[in-house]
Amino acid sequence: MEKVSVKQNIENTKKLRNMREAAHIRLAINGVA
Repeated sequence: MEKVSVKQNIENTKKLRNMREAAHIRLAINGVA
Protein backbone atom coordinates (compact mmCIF):
# COMPACT_ATOMS: atom_id res chain seq x y z
CA MET A 1 0.00 0.00 0.00
CA GLU A 2 2.82 2.39 0.84
CA LYS A 3 4.48 1.73 -2.51
CA VAL A 4 1.27 2.66 -4.33
CA SER A 5 0.88 5.91 -2.40
CA VAL A 6 4.53 6.82 -3.00
CA LYS A 7 4.15 6.11 -6.71
CA GLN A 8 0.95 8.16 -6.75
CA ASN A 9 2.77 10.95 -4.92
CA ILE A 10 5.52 10.99 -7.57
CA GLU A 11 2.91 11.07 -10.36
CA ASN A 12 1.10 13.98 -8.68
CA THR A 13 4.38 15.85 -8.25
CA LYS A 14 5.20 15.34 -11.94
CA LYS A 15 1.75 16.60 -12.95
CA LEU A 16 2.09 19.70 -10.77
CA ARG A 17 5.56 20.42 -12.15
CA ASN A 18 4.33 20.02 -15.74
CA MET A 19 1.37 22.31 -15.08
CA ARG A 20 3.64 24.92 -13.50
CA GLU A 21 6.09 24.75 -16.42
CA ALA A 22 3.22 25.04 -18.91
CA ALA A 23 1.94 28.11 -17.07
CA HIS A 24 5.42 29.69 -17.18
CA ILE A 25 5.72 28.99 -20.90
CA ARG A 26 2.28 30.52 -21.49
CA LEU A 27 3.24 33.62 -19.49
CA ALA A 28 6.52 33.91 -21.41
CA ILE A 29 4.68 33.68 -24.74
CA ASN A 30 2.15 36.29 -23.60
CA GLY A 31 4.99 38.53 -22.42
CA VAL A 32 6.70 38.33 -25.82
CA ALA A 33 3.44 38.78 -27.75
